[in-house]
Amino acid sequence: RNGRFVKNIAPASFSVLEDGELQTLDLARHEAVGATFALLIDSSASMSRRLDVVQRTSAALADHMGPLDRTIVAPFSKGLLAVTGPTNDRATVAEAIGAIRSRGGTAILDSLVQLARRLPESDGRRAVILITDGYDENSVSTVDEALATLKEARATVYVVAVGGVAGISLKGERVLRELASKTGGRLFLPANEDQLQVVHAALADDVQNRYLLTYTPANQKHDGRWREISVKVAEPEYRVKARPGYFAPRPAPVRPAIEFTATDPSGAY
Repeated sequence: RNGRFVKNIAPASFSVLEDGELQTLDLARHEAVGATFALLIDSSASMSRRLDVVQRTSAALADHMGPLDRTIVAPFSKGLLAVTGPTNDRATVAEAIGAIRSRGGTAILDSLVQLARRLPESDGRRAVILITDGYDENSVSTVDEALATLKEARATVYVVAVGGVAGISLKGERVLRELASKTGGRLFLPANEDQLQVVHAALADDVQNRYLLTYTPANQKHDGRWREISVKVAEPEYRVKARPGYFAPRPAPVRPAIEFTATDPSGAY
């Protein structure tokens, strides 16, 4: 309940439901994995007075990356700006963060869509760390479109809300909370820079650890539909954060075959 990762949960404690139907687990284990951390950093004009805080926050998050992790630095305003990475070179990450300058309007949802489409394939987790004040006045994409793209990319969104010139947007906070919860992530609302240190440690611990659950779905239809997943544990004091589902495989394309015979005017083949 305090947001700390819980290790050593017994495999028998887990249950998985797909579209409300209980599934039979093949495997359940805890593992520490490498992750791709995509730092999506709001560098719009509304963040100009807090840019130094944003840069320090981004740099501190990068300091928690382990040897198996890779980092992407992606500043944005009305869209993605110069993207650096993925890389595990700390000097490169620090230089990219230090080069960020605030300017222009804000398009949070559009930038999320653009970044999700550029995330590299990875066996580990893909975590988008969105650092913003929540004001989005330029996006064309809807929340549903952004969520669909993030789900396709198997990306989890973690939001660190940092108040800009006008504080944190109340409407934006609701959107940010939805983006985090529906991708299996979390929303952090640190009141000051001292609390940011707690956020950094909790976020890195959350991303770098996971339980891997595998099962063969009872529904074997290849229909390309969204399958909703619910993961539960027996201990009532624990809270589970997991991606809410997956898209089933699409059916194979139909490849028609045509057989024919050809004859000349006299009827000969």
